[in-house]
Amino acid sequence: MFARLTLVPALLFCSAFALAETIEQPQVVVFGTAETYIAPNEMDWALTVRNEDAQLPATASRHSETVARVLTFLKGLNIDEKKLQTSRMQFGENWQYQQNRQVKVGYYASTDITFTISDLNLYEKLWMGLAAIEGVSIHAASYDHSDRIRLQNECRQKALIAARDKASALAQTLDSGIGEALLIEEQQMPEFRPYSMTANTRFDAGEAGQAQALAPGQITIKTQVRCIFRLVRVKL
Repeated sequence: MFARLTLVPALLFCSAFALAETIEQPQVVVFGTAETYIAPNEMDWALTVRNEDAQLPATASRHSETVARVLTFLKGLNIDEKKLQTSRMQFGENWQYQQNRQVKVGYYASTDITFTISDLNLYEKLWMGLAAIEGVSIHAASYDHSDRIRLQNECRQKALIAARDKASALAQTLDSGIGEALLIEEQQMPEFRPYSMTANTRFDAGEAGQAQALAPGQITIKTQVRCIFRLVRVKL
């Protein structure tokens, strides 16, 4: 019985000691956020070329011709070949749902084409030129900036400064200050996605050359960091 009674104070002592270890270092925890707005100077395009035919050899032949035509058109606009890529080349059986059942109607072949342009004035030529090639669809087009990585790094530094200033302001309110940074952690933000052109553009073939077909606006780069600073008492 005596042993059981002496065990409880021992446990309480250990718990109190662990709590003291946890709060031994006074800290201030803050989040710093920064945003940068820039005008885009690039466009990223993503196309899909798809052809269908009753026979596979005819499908493959027709598809090769269409892809070659698209690439020739793009290279004719002096698009940088380093930023021009074909991918996901595939072909297979083409099935359709008819009269409550799957029916094989032939074969298909498809290829994805991605490229980047730095001359935004090429937009109308690209739009109309690609529209004239049967089997081509534009499934993604967005704005970007050629110096995005540097701008993101600068934005991250601004977020750190914002966190430091916030921590200092909080500490001063309680007659304290901040010491060295104990932790710096970049928060997971939504992936950088430039605005899609499909939501910001208007094009009417009858108005070609009369009105601007683009409204690039601005790209937003946002960074957030979490910082922990040592909290120190200011001597009065």
